Amino acid sequence: LTLASSQPQTYTVNVTVSAPEGGAPAPDTSLIFNDEPVTLTEGSATITGLVAGTYSYRITAEGYVTVEDTVTVGEGEENAVNVTLSV
Repeated sequence: LTLASSQPQTYTVNVTVSAPEGGAPAPDTSLIFNDEPVTLTEGSATITGLVAGTYSYRITAEGYVTVEDTVTVGEGEENAVNVTLSV
């Protein structure tokens, strides 16, 4: 007999932020994911333990246009955020 797990399926989202000229953005680039600050390392972050749903994010960097959007997380979704900053 195998019982189904009562824990919800969780997902990982990979976030990549690039400067317009390529490469990682300035070190002061800020990521807010679902109202929580997330540390970017060389323009990347991995967010784990997310249940299926829609999450908001905001990316700011001095000298660039702020990006505010949502990402849908779940089975069959891309589960990734790829942003190229613009001036």
